[in-house]
Amino acid sequence: MAKRKIKTIIIEDSRLYQVYMTRILSSDEQIEVGGVAGSGQEAFALIEKVQPDVITLDMALPDVKEYELLTALVEQYDIPVIVVTSIPEMCERAMELGAKDFIQKIQNGEKRTADQFAMLLKLKIKTQANSFSGHRSGPDVSAARQMLVRQPQKADKDSVIVIGASLGGTEATLEILKDLPSWMPGIVVVQHMPPGFTKAYAMRLDHNCELNVREAKNGDKVERGTVLIAKGGMQLTLYKVEEGYRVRLSPDDGHHNFCPSVDILFDSAARAAKRAATGIILTGMGSDGAEGMLHMHETGAHTIGQNEETCTVFGMPRAADELGGVDILLPNQEIAQYLIRRFENKG
Repeated sequence: MAKRKIKTIIIEDSRLYQVYMTRILSSDEQIEVGGVAGSGQEAFALIEKVQPDVITLDMALPDVKEYELLTALVEQYDIPVIVVTSIPEMCERAMELGAKDFIQKIQNGEKRTADQFAMLLKLKIKTQANSFSGHRSGPDVSAARQMLVRQPQKADKDSVIVIGASLGGTEATLEILKDLPSWMPGIVVVQHMPPGFTKAYAMRLDHNCELNVREAKNGDKVERGTVLIAKGGMQLTLYKVEEGYRVRLSPDDGHHNFCPSVDILFDSAARAAKRAATGIILTGMGSDGAEGMLHMHETGAHTIGQNEETCTVFGMPRAADELGGVDILLPNQEIAQYLIRRFENKG
């Protein structure tokens, strides 16, 4: 018997985006476009008719104010909403109001940008369809994780985890963090993302995790049970202090392809934490993080790469592995349990 497709409706004012997103989603054998609505009034009629699994929502519609429709959808339906917008502040407010995720509209005409948008849109829809549990309040905590969070606090103050990711990494990082208990050592994440959108991403993670997740500020302490997300458009480094570690934010010097850069975070972890660091490199195009992970490996840190089978794009883990910087390649769904086993005997 064929698996039921993910029924999705598109609520979008722009005719161009209506056609474009329909074409993207219709090309995926796991997704079915149940219909398109160009206004709030059309949206409600379409939802009642189609009973979708996932809704994509443009935030600029002709017959509703900015957040009216989102608020109504969250209040009236148990259906995950993915906001589609080019305005970062709208993503933040949308997450506060109950949107499950967001995606940035295309900002240029490059084929690579369009390909990434298409890949991310399909990935986000599948993630929401697979994880949605039918109720809104609180993170989705499995029975195994409920047992784990009752464990005593462990992991010493010198331990730190650094994670680097790019294309597909927003979902891969979430998959790891949502299964980690609150006693884990402090975690710092670099996710390739444009300026303005990392705060909303941190909010999304925080809504779904036992750990406390927030966008990093200059001088923030890296604390047990806390995840700091590097700010888009700023480089982030880790440095040692008497009580553990703090982070420093600085403008890019123009010598790096990415800002924030995984290489810069990993290099700083190698210097500051050495053997006390654990580095994780996840899905993404290119090689950012490969040299930094090698540096971590050479200073005694433990290094983990996401395996090819579970990557959206295997570029970054492959580059790190080929340089000799990866101790172990793991399926992404196994990394959280691997970290728990590693740290529950420390402290």
